[in-house]
Amino acid sequence: MATAATILLDFGRQLGITVRDNKTWDVSGDPKGVLDVDGGVWKFTPTTGTELISNKLTQIVLVGWSLSATPAGSSDDGMAYLFPETANELGSFKVTLST
Repeated sequence: MATAATILLDFGRQLGITVRDNKTWDVSGDPKGVLDVDGGVWKFTPTTGTELISNKLTQIVLVGWSLSATPAGSSDDGMAYLFPETANELGSFKVTLST
């Protein structure tokens, strides 16, 4: 099981985030200003995936992805939704490093 994962997201504009097993996440690179926040907390639900939350609002959903199901050293990819900026904009993500 990974304890942290660096994730590249692409919504037509790319950004990088880091998700940690202490239920926190932070932006590791956002040169295009996709998010107005620097990080927050996350929660996992089996029906949704991993929700990245800041200021009590869902910012991004990594559909069907879970840090606890990601083996250290592996990579993964999938779909992601960006909230609330563009009302459910669909994009993609790729786990580029998990430790």
